[in-house]
Amino acid sequence: MKTLFIIITFSLLIACAARPTHYTTNHAVDTRVDLAVAYMERDNLERARFHLEKARALSPDNLRFNLAMAQFYQLTQQYDQASQLYGALYTQYRTDASVLNNFAGFECSQKRYAHAMDLFQRAIKSKGNSHVGITYKNAAICAYNHKNILEAKTFFETARQYRPNDKDIQRYQEELQ
Repeated sequence: MKTLFIIITFSLLIACAARPTHYTTNHAVDTRVDLAVAYMERDNLERARFHLEKARALSPDNLRFNLAMAQFYQLTQQYDQASQLYGALYTQYRTDASVLNNFAGFECSQKRYAHAMDLFQRAIKSKGNSHVGITYKNAAICAYNHKNILEAKTFFETARQYRPNDKDIQRYQEELQ
């Protein structure tokens, strides 16, 4: 009886270890994406690429991975690839606030201001957008960079309501006065 218990217990452990769960894969992808983003923020693009490639191997259709990959393309001045990837993500996730916000930021950087503002507005109105303040801030910075000062002021004022302690917003507002 004791031997049977050990065999069953061991079999269950092997079964658990042999098949990674969906959670484990998603967690691994999220970890790789988080690392890649951290490396991009530090301008260590080779390490970022390494972690993005590992994330792609785990889950090439993962939304967070694809958004990070589009950001990587943008940072490495691979604008055609970034545009294609953002376009594909937009086609698939038309109401996702992160897709809309990131695509808007890209469009703004490519001097497609009207389209960027349309995307920012859609992101702001998107149900479930837990980062509305960041979207307003990004729209404000876009307007500011395109010399649309009145619109920038309005967006910064609204962003400040969501993010009252954001030093960047405060700095821009002081500069605009």
